Amino acid sequence: MKAASHLGKFVSTQAHGLVALGLLLPFVLGEAQPVSGQPTNDQPPTITSMTPNPVMRGGIVTVKGNNFPVDPTKITVLLTGTEASQPPLKLTPSTAHNDSFVFQIPWNAECDPVRHEPCPLGAYAMEARFEGKPPPLAALAPDLLQLVSSAGNDVKITAVFPVVSYPYHETFGFSILGEGFSRVPNDNILVVENIGEPHVTWFMGVPPLAEANKKYDRLSGWVVSSRELVFRGLPQSMQGKVNLRVRVGARLSEPFPIILAQVPYWVPFGVAAGSLLVLAGCLFGLIRSGVSVYRVVDKTYGLAQAFFIDPETDTYSLSKFQFYWWTALAIFGYVYLTIARSLIQGVFEFAPLPSGLPSLLLVSATTKVLAQGITSLRGPKGAGDIHPSFADFVTTGGIVSAERTQFFVWTLIGGLGFLFLVLARDPGNVQDLPSLPDSFLALMGISSVGYLGGKVVRKPGPVINEVGARTEGESAHVEIHGRNLSRHAGVSIDTDDITLLRVLDPPTPDDKDTQTQEPDMYTVLRMDITNFAKTKDLAWQQSPHTLTITNPDGQTATSWPFTFTSRENTQSVILNH
Repeated sequence: MKAASHLGKFVSTQAHGLVALGLLLPFVLGEAQPVSGQPTNDQPPTITSMTPNPVMRGGIVTVKGNNFPVDPTKITVLLTGTEASQPPLKLTPSTAHNDSFVFQIPWNAECDPVRHEPCPLGAYAMEARFEGKPPPLAALAPDLLQLVSSAGNDVKITAVFPVVSYPYHETFGFSILGEGFSRVPNDNILVVENIGEPHVTWFMGVPPLAEANKKYDRLSGWVVSSRELVFRGLPQSMQGKVNLRVRVGARLSEPFPIILAQVPYWVPFGVAAGSLLVLAGCLFGLIRSGVSVYRVVDKTYGLAQAFFIDPETDTYSLSKFQFYWWTALAIFGYVYLTIARSLIQGVFEFAPLPSGLPSLLLVSATTKVLAQGITSLRGPKGAGDIHPSFADFVTTGGIVSAERTQFFVWTLIGGLGFLFLVLARDPGNVQDLPSLPDSFLALMGISSVGYLGGKVVRKPGPVINEVGARTEGESAHVEIHGRNLSRHAGVSIDTDDITLLRVLDPPTPDDKDTQTQEPDMYTVLRMDITNFAKTKDLAWQQSPHTLTITNPDGQTATSWPFTFTSRENTQSVILNH
């Protein structure tokens, strides 16, 4: 019994020893399981997924896989961008488990700590390195991690202001309005189609007002908000019609067309005005050799004024004014439009003529021709004052004419309105000249008919060409040569009305004005002035005087200065010829 008991104890002891030896054997042979937190040598860490992907700055990424250390300090995350020159971003997970670990992308993550530039948006290769016996173990994520902006999923350009940018200090500036722009300046990439992606020096906020007229030597940009970007200093070499885009990471906006003008805003106006002056100069040069200087008494008028003067009455002609006015406006507008479309918009072709402009010029030319014809048939208006003045446009023989005033005012309003509509539009957007509606042409026609009708029904006015005067004792003899001189006209010398005036024998038939249909209109009037005390004053006789004749309808004409003579022959002063 004792022997059996001892044998049982021996077997039990040996059995426990074998079990213990079996448990220790794997450690002795190097096949034991590692201490908790360390990967096994034959089962390296592997990464199966990352969520979320894409991820925004400040976002938390969860990495799934196998055989990760549970100590997060033993793990280093490397995010490597697609650009070879870009240093990788190093991160440490916040928590770790055998099958997962978590890390966060900092909001202000800098891939280049030297230049302090944030990591650009885009795709990154994610690699995890694990501390252990050398060499360190590493695992590469199967997919690229997409770093995106927090502004939204879509990038849109809704407007660009101004849509036509003019060069200033040889650069352009504009603001882009839209959606999906990043508040991290370097995330926003300006794309000029068919040109490239110019480098932008970025700033936050609104451009200072004090730098509005600053000359920029490089392209600068401001992130005003996620809906507005401002650019200054785009090189003038990019001029022309271009399409702008904004790229934020992998998201690219649709193209937005703008015009980067070749010349400043004022060039079309300057060229149009200069062309008008050049044409006028050429015209003056052509006629200068054949047209003498126009002189009225002691006053000389230049060629420009002579264009508007009616030589028969020495007054400014309203029909000439309206004809030259509309012709000059048409030339100015057409040159302005052509220069704007070619030098600013890049459309090198003849500009289209607006509807109604040819008809307007036809009305203007017809008015001028008919006015000249009526004058030839009915006789001229009264000459009025001795010197031409702007009052001639609205008066006839010194009397304000309602139809002339209406025609003159409407011509000015219509022309200034046309000029305003031409200049009010941006030369980068103008496509044609303002169209003239039918109602406008109708009003122009009505105004012209009223003006011409006034010339038809109005009696011709007096025009003085020559005055001869002499004294004989206590009386004076005056002889007036001209046109449309009424036998019943009133006469004044200087400021004195001559009431004691006796018209000599009725003028002969040869003195009748045959160019007018009005009765009692003559080309010569002879009269005696009696009982006029001043005629006895020798000094008064020898001083220059002016004579004014007033026809019964109120139209007047004033002569050139003349003097009385006591000689038998009459001193004559020829006015216009």
